[in-house]
Amino acid sequence: MRRGLRFSAVLMVVLVALTGFKSKSRGSHGRDGGGCSSSGSHQSGSGSGSGSTGASSKEPKATVVSCAGRGNPAAKVKVRNRVGSSAEYVVHMNFEDKTGRAVTVGSAKVHVSGWETATVQVPMDEPGSAADVARCEVVSVL
Repeated sequence: MRRGLRFSAVLMVVLVALTGFKSKSRGSHGRDGGGCSSSGSHQSGSGSGSGSTGASSKEPKATVVSCAGRGNPAAKVKVRNRVGSSAEYVVHMNFEDKTGRAVTVGSAKVHVSGWETATVQVPMDEPGSAADVARCEVVSVL
C-alpha cells in the first residue's frame, strides 16, 4: 500500500513537471504601465509586462508587451508562430481594474509568418475606460 502511494506521488510530480504547471499569480499593480498577464501559464507582471499563452509547442505564444492605461486605450502583444507555415491569428484580451473586475474586452487580428514573431495593438472595445485599466490579460489566440 505504501509503495503504491509513493508511486502515485512520484507520478503526480513528474506529470506536473512535464506539463509546465505554474501557479496563478495575481499581485497588485501600479497604474504606471499597468499589470500584464496572459492565460496559459497564468503569470502576471507589471510595467512592460510578462506572461504568455501557448501550452503546447505547436500553439502560438502571446506575450503582453505593454498594457492599456490612462491615455493609451490599447495593449501591445507579441505573437510567436510556432509552426513553419504562415498563419493569421485573432488575439482576445480582457482589460481589468485593480480589483480584477472586467473593465472591457478587445481583440485584434495579426498575420505571422512561419517561425516568426509579430506585434499587434489590441484596442479596447470601450476606449473611454482606459484610465480604469490596471491589468491586461490575453484570453486566447485563435
